[in-house]
Amino acid sequence: MDTIDETPRTSPHPVIWIYTKPACIQVNGTYKALNKWGLPYNRIDMSINKDARDFTMTLGYLQAPVVYVTWVSPPHLCAVDAEIEHWSGFRPDRVTAIANKAGLIPLTA
Repeated sequence: MDTIDETPRTSPHPVIWIYTKPACIQVNGTYKALNKWGLPYNRIDMSINKDARDFTMTLGYLQAPVVYVTWVSPPHLCAVDAEIEHWSGFRPDRVTAIANKAGLIPLTA
Protein backbone atom coordinates (compact mmCIF):
# COMPACT_ATOMS: atom_id res chain seq x y z
CA MET A 1 0.00 0.00 0.00
CA ASP A 2 1.34 3.43 -0.94
CA THR A 3 1.59 6.10 1.72
CA ILE A 4 1.38 9.81 1.31
CA ASP A 5 4.03 11.97 2.91
CA GLU A 6 2.06 14.53 4.87
CA THR A 7 5.08 16.00 6.61
CA PRO A 8 4.67 19.77 6.55
CA ARG A 9 7.15 21.49 4.30
CA THR A 10 9.31 23.84 6.31
CA SER A 11 11.70 25.25 3.74
CA PRO A 12 10.81 27.90 1.18
CA HIS A 13 9.76 26.61 -2.23
CA PRO A 14 11.21 28.17 -5.40
CA VAL A 15 9.07 28.70 -8.50
CA ILE A 16 11.54 29.13 -11.35
CA TRP A 17 10.99 30.68 -14.78
CA ILE A 18 13.72 30.58 -17.41
CA TYR A 19 13.46 33.06 -20.27
CA THR A 20 15.36 31.40 -23.12
CA LYS A 21 16.64 31.72 -26.67
CA PRO A 22 17.15 28.76 -29.03
CA ALA A 23 20.57 27.09 -29.31
CA CYS A 24 22.07 29.06 -26.43
CA ILE A 25 24.98 27.44 -24.59
CA GLN A 26 24.31 29.42 -21.41
CA VAL A 27 20.65 28.36 -21.44
CA ASN A 28 21.63 24.71 -21.81
CA GLY A 29 24.15 25.04 -18.97
CA THR A 30 21.44 26.51 -16.76
CA TYR A 31 19.09 23.60 -17.53
CA LYS A 32 21.87 21.16 -16.64
CA ALA A 33 22.60 22.95 -13.34
CA LEU A 34 18.91 22.99 -12.36
CA ASN A 35 18.48 19.34 -13.33
CA LYS A 36 21.50 18.40 -11.20
CA TRP A 37 19.57 19.56 -8.15
CA GLY A 38 16.17 18.29 -9.29
CA LEU A 39 14.80 21.84 -9.40
CA PRO A 40 11.69 22.10 -11.59
CA TYR A 41 11.43 25.08 -13.91
CA ASN A 42 9.24 26.65 -16.57
CA ARG A 43 10.61 27.76 -19.94
CA ILE A 44 9.58 30.76 -21.99
CA ASP A 45 11.18 31.25 -25.42
CA MET A 46 11.86 34.96 -25.88
CA SER A 47 12.40 34.49 -29.61
CA ILE A 48 8.68 33.77 -30.07
CA ASN A 49 7.20 35.59 -27.09
CA LYS A 50 7.62 39.34 -27.44
CA ASP A 51 6.04 40.04 -24.05
CA ALA A 52 8.60 37.77 -22.37
CA ARG A 53 11.45 39.58 -24.14
CA ASP A 54 10.02 42.95 -23.10
CA PHE A 55 9.65 41.76 -19.49
CA THR A 56 13.30 40.70 -19.26
CA MET A 57 14.35 44.02 -20.75
CA THR A 58 12.39 45.88 -18.04
CA LEU A 59 14.49 43.94 -15.53
CA GLY A 60 17.58 45.34 -17.29
CA TYR A 61 18.77 42.14 -18.99
CA LEU A 62 19.94 41.81 -22.58
CA GLN A 63 21.31 38.24 -22.59
CA ALA A 64 19.79 34.81 -22.10
CA PRO A 65 18.95 33.03 -20.04
CA VAL A 66 17.10 35.22 -17.61
CA VAL A 67 16.25 33.23 -14.50
CA TYR A 68 13.38 34.57 -12.40
CA VAL A 69 12.73 32.92 -9.04
CA THR A 70 9.75 33.52 -6.78
CA TRP A 71 10.06 32.07 -3.29
CA VAL A 72 6.88 30.91 -1.61
CA SER A 73 6.76 29.75 1.99
CA PRO A 74 4.72 26.98 3.56
CA PRO A 75 2.04 26.42 4.52
CA HIS A 76 0.43 28.79 2.03
CA LEU A 77 2.66 28.25 -1.03
CA CYS A 78 1.31 31.52 -2.33
CA ALA A 79 3.36 34.06 -4.27
CA VAL A 80 1.74 37.06 -2.56
CA ASP A 81 4.48 39.02 -0.80
CA ALA A 82 6.97 36.41 -1.98
CA GLU A 83 10.71 37.01 -2.13
CA ILE A 84 11.87 37.45 -5.74
CA GLU A 85 15.34 37.13 -7.23
CA HIS A 86 16.58 37.13 -10.80
CA TRP A 87 19.73 37.14 -12.91
CA SER A 88 20.92 36.59 -16.45
CA GLY A 89 23.54 34.31 -17.92
CA PHE A 90 24.86 30.96 -16.75
CA ARG A 91 25.25 31.23 -12.97
CA PRO A 92 25.76 27.79 -11.39
CA ASP A 93 26.60 29.53 -8.10
CA ARG A 94 23.11 31.08 -8.01
CA VAL A 95 21.47 27.74 -8.86
CA THR A 96 23.40 26.08 -6.01
CA ALA A 97 22.28 28.86 -3.65
CA ILE A 98 18.64 28.25 -4.62
CA ALA A 99 19.01 24.51 -4.06
CA ASN A 100 20.67 25.05 -0.69
CA LYS A 101 17.97 27.48 0.41
CA ALA A 102 15.32 24.94 -0.63
CA GLY A 103 17.10 22.26 1.42
CA LEU A 104 17.99 20.05 -1.56
CA ILE A 105 20.91 17.72 -2.17
CA PRO A 106 22.29 17.16 -5.68
CA LEU A 107 20.81 14.27 -7.67
CA THR A 108 24.02 13.91 -9.71
CA ALA A 109 27.66 14.76 -9.15
